[in-house]
Amino acid sequence: MADTVLIEPHYFPSIPCFQAIYKANTLILAGEGHYQKQSYQNRCYLSSPQGFQKLIIPVVHKSYNNPYANVSIAYETPWVRQHLRTLATLYGQTPYYTFVADIITPLLISKPRYLYDLNSALIKACFALLQKPIEIITPHNHAQELPANTLTLSYHYHPKKQGLTPSDRCSIIDLLCKQGPYAHQYLATR
Repeated sequence: MADTVLIEPHYFPSIPCFQAIYKANTLILAGEGHYQKQSYQNRCYLSSPQGFQKLIIPVVHKSYNNPYANVSIAYETPWVRQHLRTLATLYGQTPYYTFVADIITPLLISKPRYLYDLNSALIKACFALLQKPIEIITPHNHAQELPANTLTLSYHYHPKKQGLTPSDRCSIIDLLCKQGPYAHQYLATR
């Protein structure tokens, strides 16, 4: 197990991704690399009775060639309201939905300008919901040199990666709504 993990922040990371970062003591959220279209940086997959539902955060098209930390979110469409409705529809009857929604809703409706900032805040919220202490370092305050025992997972998780099962794409939000703070038991044993 690595003490430190380096990864670019995803929109509600997949469960396998969260399992990899959960066991670390320090998480470095990279923002220097380029934004990748059709990646977990702006999408997540939710479990639904019809299979999996994809939620996508629209980004400003001129942001595509910028570093990830400078990619702007497009708010011309009511995607925040649609995402919150979808979460309520899919998870509203789960045991911990209200617990999760109370934390993530203010982050989504605050309409941060940058995708990196929203995703970083949501990842921090997920750790808070799991009651897991972890040091989270953003690119604005980490040294260029990484600690010796750093696991680099940047661009390792991608929805189009070959060999992924549908459940490999499922978001941490699914586990949090169904298991709440007890999700840590699932994450710690995998």
